[in-house]
Amino acid sequence: MTYAEKLLVATTLLLLTACSSAPEPLNMTLAATDIAYDTDNISAVVGQAVNIEYVNNGALEHNFIIDEFGIDNLLQSGESSTISFTPEQAGTYEYYCNVAGHLEAGMKGTVTVSE
Repeated sequence: MTYAEKLLVATTLLLLTACSSAPEPLNMTLAATDIAYDTDNISAVVGQAVNIEYVNNGALEHNFIIDEFGIDNLLQSGESSTISFTPEQAGTYEYYCNVAGHLEAGMKGTVTVSE
């Protein structure tokens, strides 16, 4: 194999590796206050690990639910928890708190997953 052929193979492998690598993880904090989240939109890409440090800064209990990902995390006032998921399909997914009256008061947001 000539030098030019070796260089072509190495360049091709490097490009394939770069194209097939997973995106960098999304690490974020989401705080719940009384009847609100501090973020109403989370943007991710397919295959990206999403790691959320969920903190309840409110006086009431709150949960964080994403039905499509099987996430339902209830926290008492002052508690925190790490929630992790990796979306496999593009789409728009709602997250919300279903403590009585909270969703109706607007305690919800959207996870937008793109290709």
